[in-house]
Amino acid sequence: MSRPSQEGQGGAASEADAASQAGQEGPSGDADAVPRSDVVSGIFKEAIGSFMASLPAADRDNFTQYNDAQSMMSSITSIAEAHPIHGSRLTAACRKFQVFVDHIKSYFDVVEIFVQVKPEYLALIWGSLRLIFKLSTNYINFLERMAEMFADIAAHLPAYEEFVVVLQTRAAARNASYPRLTKALGLVYLDIVRFCHSAYMLFGNKERSIRVKLSLVGRLLWKPFDVQYDSLLLRLGQHKKIFELEVSLASTVEAARILDRLEENLKDAERSLLSNGKQDPRQEKAEKGQEAERRANRVKILKEWVQSSRWTERLEQARGNRESRTGTWILSNETYANWRGISAAPGKSLGSRTLTIQGKPGYGKTVLSSVIIEDLGAYAIDANCIATHSGRSVVFYHFDRRRGDANTPSDALRAMLTQLLHLHRLNERAIDVASVIFRRSDTGETRATNDEVMAVLEVLLDQLKFTYLVFDGLDECSDPGGLFRKLEAVASRSVTSAVLFLGRPTVQLPARMAKECFAIDLEKEHPQHIDDMKQALRPQLEELAEEDLFPEELDFDETIEEITARANGMFLWVRLLAEYLKLPSLTARDRVHAIKNLARLEGLDQMYAAIFETLEVQFPGASLATVSKLFQFVAYSHRTLQIAELHHAISVPLDRAQTKSDIIPRFTKSIGSLSGSLIELSRDGTVQFIHLSAQEYFVSTSRGQQTSHRKLLTNEEQAHRSIAATCLSYLCHTVPHRPLGGSSQTIPSAVLVSLKYPLLKYSAESWGRHLAGAFKHLLGKQVSQTAGDVSWQELAALLRCFLESAETTTLWIEASFLYGLEPAVPSLPDFESVIKPLFEPQSTALDLLRSSIDDLQEFSRDLTALIQSWSYILSQEPNEMWEPSVPVFTESRFWLSTTKARKRGLEASSVTQTTPAEDFIIVRSRLSHCGTEMGVVKLLPPRKWINELDKPDEKQSHAKHEGNDNDTWRARYDLWSLQTDTIIHTLELQLGNELPSPVESLSEMKSRRRRKYRRLDEDLDEEDIEDFSHRARISLPLDISEDLRRLVILNNAVVIRPNVEAEIPTYFSQVLDLSTEATESIRHQEVILFSREFESFSAGYHIILSPSGKYMAVVHESLWEADKDGTGYPVLWLLQILVDQNFDSSAGGSGDCPEYALVAATRLFSVPEVSLLSPIRGIAFHPHAPRLAFPQVVNGLPQTYIWDFEEPITLPADDTIDKPLNPFPLHDPPIIDPAFSDPDGEYLYGTDAPFEFGAGAISRQNLRGFGKPLIVKVPHERVRARSSYPDPKAQDKGKGKETTVVSSIQTNPSQGLRSMRAAAMELAARPKPPVQRANVLSFDKDGKGVAHISQLQQLDSEGAVVLNTLGTDGHLKSETLSRLPAEMAACASVSFIHSGPGVRAGSARIVIDKAARRSYGRADLNKSALPAIVERERDSIPSFVTKVDLALEMEPHGSATRALVERGKGSSDRAHATQ
Repeated sequence: MSRPSQEGQGGAASEADAASQAGQEGPSGDADAVPRSDVVSGIFKEAIGSFMASLPAADRDNFTQYNDAQSMMSSITSIAEAHPIHGSRLTAACRKFQVFVDHIKSYFDVVEIFVQVKPEYLALIWGSLRLIFKLSTNYINFLERMAEMFADIAAHLPAYEEFVVVLQTRAAARNASYPRLTKALGLVYLDIVRFCHSAYMLFGNKERSIRVKLSLVGRLLWKPFDVQYDSLLLRLGQHKKIFELEVSLASTVEAARILDRLEENLKDAERSLLSNGKQDPRQEKAEKGQEAERRANRVKILKEWVQSSRWTERLEQARGNRESRTGTWILSNETYANWRGISAAPGKSLGSRTLTIQGKPGYGKTVLSSVIIEDLGAYAIDANCIATHSGRSVVFYHFDRRRGDANTPSDALRAMLTQLLHLHRLNERAIDVASVIFRRSDTGETRATNDEVMAVLEVLLDQLKFTYLVFDGLDECSDPGGLFRKLEAVASRSVTSAVLFLGRPTVQLPARMAKECFAIDLEKEHPQHIDDMKQALRPQLEELAEEDLFPEELDFDETIEEITARANGMFLWVRLLAEYLKLPSLTARDRVHAIKNLARLEGLDQMYAAIFETLEVQFPGASLATVSKLFQFVAYSHRTLQIAELHHAISVPLDRAQTKSDIIPRFTKSIGSLSGSLIELSRDGTVQFIHLSAQEYFVSTSRGQQTSHRKLLTNEEQAHRSIAATCLSYLCHTVPHRPLGGSSQTIPSAVLVSLKYPLLKYSAESWGRHLAGAFKHLLGKQVSQTAGDVSWQELAALLRCFLESAETTTLWIEASFLYGLEPAVPSLPDFESVIKPLFEPQSTALDLLRSSIDDLQEFSRDLTALIQSWSYILSQEPNEMWEPSVPVFTESRFWLSTTKARKRGLEASSVTQTTPAEDFIIVRSRLSHCGTEMGVVKLLPPRKWINELDKPDEKQSHAKHEGNDNDTWRARYDLWSLQTDTIIHTLELQLGNELPSPVESLSEMKSRRRRKYRRLDEDLDEEDIEDFSHRARISLPLDISEDLRRLVILNNAVVIRPNVEAEIPTYFSQVLDLSTEATESIRHQEVILFSREFESFSAGYHIILSPSGKYMAVVHESLWEADKDGTGYPVLWLLQILVDQNFDSSAGGSGDCPEYALVAATRLFSVPEVSLLSPIRGIAFHPHAPRLAFPQVVNGLPQTYIWDFEEPITLPADDTIDKPLNPFPLHDPPIIDPAFSDPDGEYLYGTDAPFEFGAGAISRQNLRGFGKPLIVKVPHERVRARSSYPDPKAQDKGKGKETTVVSSIQTNPSQGLRSMRAAAMELAARPKPPVQRANVLSFDKDGKGVAHISQLQQLDSEGAVVLNTLGTDGHLKSETLSRLPAEMAACASVSFIHSGPGVRAGSARIVIDKAARRSYGRADLNKSALPAIVERERDSIPSFVTKVDLALEMEPHGSATRALVERGKGSSDRAHATQ
């Protein structure tokens, strides 16, 4: 466990020493290190000079210096109000700038105390703010982000206004210069000026280099703008800490250390300036390499953020279809040349910079686009393309309806933004522009919103030199009008961009664009590319001749001339004719007839009809059904299919499993002949129609009533019915009904499963869609059209088979999660009113559909519950669907049940034993130490509180209940016998009219404060909403003793006493004073605090009862928080100890009435690891003696201490050398989940922390990880204070000998492996307790004499209950006893019963208690899932055994255990598992 120095933390002695030292040295610390005020003034002057020198003449003229903030704010407010479009948004941004301005004014009030503030110091800040505002008004999204950044900066600055009077008084009284504080204030100014300069550079003249820097800081390595901003906030936080430390005089040493760290960069820059900018070539090369790596990493991150669709596929396909030297005629076209040349003198309107190229289907527009793209930018699809792009850039997108998706305007713009980021990946300004908006994406989404994409494009198109935007397939865009509007919004403000549209004449530009745009009509221009057509046709006919398929009686050149003349400019028609002539079913006579009668084939529709007619002749009987299925899947699948998926899909039998003999051999080579070359294989392995017009013909003709080739073309209803039946058959018959990984304890690989069952993914995700599609297109048909249709009967039978087979549905659910899908069943029309009239009354299909539709509705409800409870596990481990945990907690008749586990709950404790209409919250339950009883605490809220939670339109959601129609909170305690499942005793307590609400910590208040700054422009006051939601939650501190006969709820202590005469137990209660004020009346340990603000404690607290219940510890946590790895934790604890003065040991702890009295208290600095978990996880009472183990930090060192709280407190001091300390340190590092050995308390054992500082971000949702076991022998006598270093004062006085002083840091480090092993052997020889609680160590010994240490873990993120057992022989065994649904995992506390009444041999009993929580609210009402008891057969529990190095004793982060819990992810280690 790490031992970082805790900023601002220490014991009483150390803080007192620091304060004393501060008093002797004065507020400035070391006098020799005091910088003069003119040094600080130099920082201000140099910042001003450097900033102004970096401005070009034009911007320097626009830079207005204001003598006061009010004038500047009036100026930018006028600019905002005068804006014709975004006036309200700019005004809202002004309010955020005002927040920053107010803080800066207070900052200069503080600076004025120490340094003379000249007007130009303020004028630079006010002038730069106005300049940034004015330059960014054209980019409203960027301006809003800048306003948010300045508001955030204000939130990270100290509240200077609160300290002005104090500092003025102190400076006048002490006549001190505060050099450290003064220089820190100067560095704040420098940081803010530097940020203003960087922000200005984003919006300044595009010809200026982004590399201009303030000369004061020398050459700085480039970092993305948002990274610079994060660094700024970090430095401001350090400035704030220095300020608070200096003002409080709490730790001058700490203040100096932080300031030294802040000045390092400045000193490096100063040394660089002194060397006249000379730099070691090797260092310069290394720095350039770092910058290049940063740029590459940031561009990669930005691309992932944009998440664009693929854009090169259609371009590459067009290049592949293009014959050499064809399409170049467009380059000499006058209209095109004029449009291309507008980069020299672009027009102001977007229409004047737009070119449209229109033509009917088949005119080769996509191929033509590839020629234009190469001409405009010499664009190369490889990694070696020119990245600087100092000249023109070209970006493009091809809409393609055949793909079924990625055809929206935002898809195109995302792809274009990604291309720009790639092309300009060496352009630091371009990267910074995107990074500003990337930083603004603080919603938690990993994908940029459409508005964010638009915002970045808007600025980039204006900043870059010139950009061409090429859109092909405009008619295939899902929203052409939306695309025009977006382009006008993005590109209309920039004259450095031009747009090209290629598409059919069916899409017209808006009138405002059409009247000015350039236009080319391919139908009128087709004579210019007839030579291209001949060049494309010739190799096709030559191929026919080589295969002896070209008629000898026809002249080759004349045929080419005749075909091209009939083509009417359509390249596609020429290509289709050549493919048609290759069809194997055509005879030589047929080919001659076709060529001589081209009029019969003229036009695309006639060509498609001829091809389909020929296919029907070529494939008779069953083969035609296969070809029909081929066209159905390509035309109607909801996504493009991979070739392997289609290969298996067209040959799936409906009544049995698919075998190898069913599959068409050499399918990839045969797909052209099977489809008449109307279907092709794309470069990415997907299958699609050769052209959109072919798909449109197939779909539109299929809808018709009469065609000459009706056998091949099927309508949408028939196609969806056929595909749905194929998918269901594949699930029901082909894929084996067993875990996809081969075992229920092996996580399957999606890649390997797809190789084995290629159609499984599509079947799992699509059967429901196609079933719903079949019913949708069935509506409106007559009975005669559906009667006797065998396909409907087959589909209904397959649906019935699917729903009745629990193995099939379990397989489908596993497959869905394996492929990242949430399983869902379709919502079908009402049976009686819609479906029933469509079928004959006695049809088999009708009977099957009736039961299936009802089952689908029930199945849908069960799936919703399954997803809510288990998706967090199944999405990572889909094989868990076959394990006992899922069915035992979430039962359904549709998926597999289990005989390997059983669950029973105590719902009666929540519902039956309470008035049926009464609302309740189960607060806490606890299993007794013997495992035969359980105590359950329920909170009964008043009806008034429940109604306050309801919205106005939901006031009837909770009826007026007789049982809780009062204004009093009540608590009910039920004591259960688990042997008889009956309540032994029930008692009820009145808690009063109000319960405490959880108080916000300082970090929560600051976070909400920052969020409010960002939302000043919104009508809805979200702060009020958050306050209401916060007030609606309540906290209820409580604890229950191990024998369940004592409990403390809020401030009520209760003792249950048996009454033999009445045969009904009675109870006695006491009202406690657990407030922080009660501590003032007793002796307690003090710490020196910075200010009274930091002494504020939360209204909530934590209660820990000793095993007997005689002693009670209460922990109050401070509102003051520190930050570790991005997570805040309370810095201070107030620990109170109470003793029951009426405790009767001879009566088993019972007395007539409890009389708890406060006997000791201490304030201490908390250990972050324990605070983040829970204070309860770090405290333990001795079994009998008045002794407590607790964690604290003294002088930055966290340890577990032992406190004999009935004895006086003795702290390390010069007069305590070799005297007993109280409390005294027991173990470094601190012990998590400590427990004393019973009954003597000779040992204290637990684990190391499950995480360390610097190990990455800490998540409160996963803080129950496994740490290495720790066992320490507790000394009978208290540890004595030790001396540790010479006394320098004695040496200075020349006493002639060295004396030593006591160290304020007293340590007792961890013991060695040998002593721990000996302790484990001794503990293992003792009787094993029948109950093992979560996180607490347990010891036992097997028949071979090997001692074992075990720990029962709860891993929240995995939802796993894991029993880890480590033997002294080095064998580690991990058993996953159960997985928990999401609603339980977050609030469960598990126990494992090893032995006792009712525990069967060969089974394991796990008790899942309801754990106490910090607060409760509406979501907790009437939830009775916990407590619960699960019994599982031992042979079904996954276990894993491995050999570990006892010198390591399992890594502190739990890496060994975590690997065991994952149970074989992606590896073959499962072979070592034991059942």
